[in-house]
Amino acid sequence: IAKSEFLRRISHDIRTPINGIQGYISMANRFPNDLEKQAMYRKKATQALESLLELVNNVLDMSKLESREIQLEEKPFDLIKLLGEIESVIQPQAAERAIRYTESCELGEHDAAAHLIGSPMHLRQILLNLTSNAVKYGKPGGYIRLTCVMLSRQAGRVVFQFVCEDNGIGMREEFQSHMFEPFTQEAANARTSYQGTGLGLSIVKKMVDTMGGNITFTSKKDVGTTFRVTLPFQIDSEWSNGAAGAQTENAVSFDGINILLVE
Repeated sequence: IAKSEFLRRISHDIRTPINGIQGYISMANRFPNDLEKQAMYRKKATQALESLLELVNNVLDMSKLESREIQLEEKPFDLIKLLGEIESVIQPQAAERAIRYTESCELGEHDAAAHLIGSPMHLRQILLNLTSNAVKYGKPGGYIRLTCVMLSRQAGRVVFQFVCEDNGIGMREEFQSHMFEPFTQEAANARTSYQGTGLGLSIVKKMVDTMGGNITFTSKKDVGTTFRVTLPFQIDSEWSNGAAGAQTENAVSFDGINILLVE
């Protein structure tokens, strides 16, 4: 039953953007000398292609997560820089829909806590899924706030909570118990109205679980939704040592050293 339901949904979701791409190319061929129409059809075909790519990527991610084949990274990264990357992607999308997007990170006096070791690729995907959903289901003139707060720090480890808050369309209470199930969407017309696949939150939930964190939410229909993701990371102690070392090196004299400069 599960396989049949999956094939029914996925066949529709794949066929829709493919038909769109096919149609836009066909229409563009009718006006080979009209540059304005050519540009418009290329743009629409690209949008349909992006929807198809998003769906395929989501299905592959779900497959890896459910088979436990996903490989978490253990690499150093700058949390502030990662949040900046999120903003550069989401800000234009929000502005296009007249939604105000803001983000902040509260570290207190612990600047070194922004330099972490973990899986930045998966953290980025979690935050992008949540914020892009907020844009997708937001209201013109509304807001989206992404904040991160350091909850605790001890023995070289730190716990952050990431909060994505919006005043969009929200969710009915009866839907909320199913929201993390694959291909689940509240609105019957969600695939056409919002270009959604119903996989984003399922992927977020599984990634958060895999990273040893947890996710909670509050939502009210026509009021908005707030997601709270709590994740542990290791502090990059080598960055602190490297920063201190860099300051020492700057004070070293280079007198008597021969330097070859090559253009």
